[in-house]
Amino acid sequence: MEISMQVTDKDSKILIKDMKNVTSLADSSTMPTPTPENQQGKAKLPKVKRPFNRKMFFKWVTRIIVILLVLGGLYYAYRIFSFTNNIGLKIKPEDLISGIKKDPELKKDSTGKFTNILLVGIDSRGGKSKLQNTDSMIVASYNYDTGNTVMYSIPRDLYVEIPAEPKGYFQKINAMYASGESKAKGGGFTYLEKAIKNNTGLEIQYHGMIDLQGFKKIIDTLGGVTVNVENSFTDYCYPLDGTQKASYFCSALPGLAQTISFKAGPQTMNGTVALQYARSRHAPGEEGSDFARGRRQQRVLIAIKDKVITSGTLLNPQKVLEILDALENNLVLSPFSTSEIQAGINLALKQKDNPGKIYSFVLDPSIANGKLLMGGTGLRSNIAGFSPQLYTVQSRDGVLPTYTQLIKFVSDVQTDPQLYKDNAIIRVYDTGISYAKAQAKTLELQKKYPYLNILFMGTLFSDKEGVVVYSPESVKYEYTVSTLSKYFKTENIIKPEYIKTGLNGENITILLGKEPVPIITQEEK
Repeated sequence: MEISMQVTDKDSKILIKDMKNVTSLADSSTMPTPTPENQQGKAKLPKVKRPFNRKMFFKWVTRIIVILLVLGGLYYAYRIFSFTNNIGLKIKPEDLISGIKKDPELKKDSTGKFTNILLVGIDSRGGKSKLQNTDSMIVASYNYDTGNTVMYSIPRDLYVEIPAEPKGYFQKINAMYASGESKAKGGGFTYLEKAIKNNTGLEIQYHGMIDLQGFKKIIDTLGGVTVNVENSFTDYCYPLDGTQKASYFCSALPGLAQTISFKAGPQTMNGTVALQYARSRHAPGEEGSDFARGRRQQRVLIAIKDKVITSGTLLNPQKVLEILDALENNLVLSPFSTSEIQAGINLALKQKDNPGKIYSFVLDPSIANGKLLMGGTGLRSNIAGFSPQLYTVQSRDGVLPTYTQLIKFVSDVQTDPQLYKDNAIIRVYDTGISYAKAQAKTLELQKKYPYLNILFMGTLFSDKEGVVVYSPESVKYEYTVSTLSKYFKTENIIKPEYIKTGLNGENITILLGKEPVPIITQEEK
């Protein structure tokens, strides 16, 4: 009997595959022994357990980790680009393609010695589209020769000329940003930076502006900051929401104020407490002034700087992302290139290993011993015939506010900040050189250091020899004593025995005796 079968190409392929499988099973040492159970119906074949391939496992794990890192890096880059665009900081794609320079540098002023950064705090409760007057203005000036930083608080009531045509129009500097923005979008910093340069001599290379919410967020994101409170004070008139003016909540709307207190000494503050400390302005006495507030704001900024550097935040991508998320809607920065960002990070890391000194100055009427500025109501009107101005801070020279002397003072501070930080009370006495000569030398000293507190006190003795420069607080005023002793070319810096009292209570005493009589030895004879 002959059986005829037609086999298609598809069937033949399946048949060949099945034959190979059967052959493979027949050759396998794991072929099961026929039993009644597996002889009926379909045969039950055991699963073949493959050996664990350690090499392949680690290969795939590595691939997954790399993929996650790449995705994380892409997200990190995306967040940075998103953040920078939202805050006005522009990074060009070609900067990333070309890479960072080997030795990146920040911009410097025309002297090539300083990088000046303008830090602006703004009382904005409606977002960046409703920016108000600048609440605080601080210029941080870094000296590349010394590694030190000088911080200048600009009084918001400083009465300055508007840097635009027509000339001769003045306003408080805290309104300068709003005036510039009203002329053109982005013109606010142009106006403000020109006003600062024209009246202090400080050229601004970079700027940053943060509102109240951003100020709190950055401190909370850092886990709080430690601030050294210089003086204890209590403010009975701080607004509950931190926004209303004193005249509103202290009298017209009682119940909207709260009492806040701070004790002298180091304290760890969260964002809310730090903001209260930095913005309080109604405490009794000196701590209730705008100028004391400027000093407190500088201390908080220093505390933030210390926390960022010591905590390694700049090298922690997760922490950087947290800060970006916190500040995205509360911060505006000037344009930076990627090289400048890297230069800034390098500078911060350098400060961690070799921290320079930070000097703080508030340009208030007491600065330079009251010789430069004055504050009050109706000091000068904007234009002849107009009503007097409200409280302003103005220069002491000129019919209209000019700040030539303030520019000279800031220049001297830039050169020798420690001398002006000491701000010693210096008194000069004639102890033998003669009244007229001692007075003349005092005038020369005053000309050399016009912004120090130097006075001639007359004749004390008439028979003493040599020049003596000393301080009863030798450690505190060591630098100024050294500077003045070099000026007078003397090594006598110890209080002489013939001075029995504290004289007039000055910090530094200068005794001008007559020239010592040369001692002639027997050999010289």
